[in-house]
Amino acid sequence: MSLSLVTPPTAEPISVEDVRVHSRISTSADDPYLLQAIKAARTHAESYTRRVFVQQVWALRMDRFPSGEFELPQAPLISVDSVSYVDTNGTTQTLAASLYEVDAFSEPGRMRTVLSAAWPSTRAVFNAVTVSFTAGYGRPKDVPKPIRQALLMLVDHLYEHRSQVSELRLQETPHGVINLLYPYRLLSF
Repeated sequence: MSLSLVTPPTAEPISVEDVRVHSRISTSADDPYLLQAIKAARTHAESYTRRVFVQQVWALRMDRFPSGEFELPQAPLISVDSVSYVDTNGTTQTLAASLYEVDAFSEPGRMRTVLSAAWPSTRAVFNAVTVSFTAGYGRPKDVPKPIRQALLMLVDHLYEHRSQVSELRLQETPHGVINLLYPYRLLSF
């Protein structure tokens, strides 16, 4: 299996202005750094929670359909956009949506064939099956407030401690960040 980002988020869960207000930064001189820190904080928090925050499109590629149901490895799942596969003749086909069902309520989301159907046979090639799906909470304002607060705290920490190790004292990620993110962490995949 391989997973790749097709369409990245068009916005971050927090803005540079949000960070300036939270961190009491009165100048825009550091805005480019803050934007980089926001992206780094989001990437770190998404990795830790095993979620994506703002709507994104992903492609899951598999050599064949698994037997039974399978999970889509990004949460929360918004929709399965398409399922394509290389048939036994080598032709790429799109599987009709009426032949599978999607559980977007579970985290991570799941899919399986409908009761009267079976997954089609595929050609024995790498990445014969591609599931394109959309995941995330939606827009930046839809991201839960504790996650947004954790991002603000983490960006503030990155802003104040720009190098990994300070000569005066070691600085770790604030425990509050982990405490805010932990309830959103998915432990399966």
